[in-house]
Amino acid sequence: MPHQGVAHTLAEQDATAHHHARNRPIGRHPQQHAHLRDVAGGVDTHRHRVDVHDGKPRPRDLHVVIGKPLLVGVGGDLGAAHTVIVPDRRCEGVTCGWKNAPMDLGSHRTGTIGSPLLLVPVGSCEQHGPHLPLATDTLIATAICDAVAQRHTTCVVAPAIGIAASGEHAGFAGTLSIGVEVLTQVLVELGRSADWAHGLVFVNGHGGNMHAVTTAVRTLITEGRRVSAWSPTGDGNDLHAGHAETSVMLRLHPDLLGDHAAIDPVHVELSDVVRDGVAAHSPSGVLGDPRTASADAGAAIIANWVTQLVQHVEHVLT
Repeated sequence: MPHQGVAHTLAEQDATAHHHARNRPIGRHPQQHAHLRDVAGGVDTHRHRVDVHDGKPRPRDLHVVIGKPLLVGVGGDLGAAHTVIVPDRRCEGVTCGWKNAPMDLGSHRTGTIGSPLLLVPVGSCEQHGPHLPLATDTLIATAICDAVAQRHTTCVVAPAIGIAASGEHAGFAGTLSIGVEVLTQVLVELGRSADWAHGLVFVNGHGGNMHAVTTAVRTLITEGRRVSAWSPTGDGNDLHAGHAETSVMLRLHPDLLGDHAAIDPVHVELSDVVRDGVAAHSPSGVLGDPRTASADAGAAIIANWVTQLVQHVEHVLT
């Protein structure tokens, strides 16, 4: 019940703001005012602005916007014609999740999408040591897709698959996994549903997904679909949450990182990790050396990966 969750969140604001919000005219349709006032009760109209990726600044005020099914800064779907955008200092820097850009599939309508090449980021929700966020693989895969789609207007980026096959990270808090078999079927069904697209590329950001991705691609190709996969290349001694991933995240999302300078490096063979799992070889979850990471190195790594994916996309399009 999103209405209840939204009302509870907004009710946490102070009583003075509650008074101002209830006495402020909102919306265009009088018959909906009562409902929206209930939802808006307790909103502080002097909260800081929230940045939204649609190119429109949000002033320190309460807004009601027609046709936007997102409650920006709090999260939720009101399921009505109006949505309240609540600037809130607790959510400063938080975005609504849709980039609202031509390259983003979610910002299109059925009549505007055409027949693009669909890029599908496939990431994970798993431990990345004590210094990187659980969504590291998903964030990186999505960023690479976005960069390529900015260069090739024939591409659009699908919503990322953020929970995948991470069984080797069992035992670490925060890790979620649906397993190889289920992920394989998810990718196959996703590919079958995208017959409207010119083609589909799975952009895989997590090594544990490789078997599922390659199996799904093989199945879809056998069925006559134009599907392929691409994954970043890397150093075999830098398997997980080490130099490369830490550098890339320093470039992309430095605000999400913890201290990486004092983490002990761990080097192990991939075959040992596949056999035993990560925890058996690295209590920290790190497989590599994050101490050497830098944002400049991250920029170079990203540029190389984007170039590789551009070349893959151009091959698919020819």
